[in-house]
Amino acid sequence: MKYSDKQRLEKIADYCEKLLDFLSEKHITRQTLMDDYIVQWAVTTPAL
Repeated sequence: MKYSDKQRLEKIADYCEKLLDFLSEKHITRQTLMDDYIVQWAVTTPAL
């Protein structure tokens, strides 16, 4: 099934919202994300 551009953007926005909620819940700051490779990897690598 092909997705429309609107559907793709909605999915991206949803993932972004979930990620921001997770970062807030875990008290991960912007600076921590910028400085810590492990945190960068954790938030950019999908779970298996």
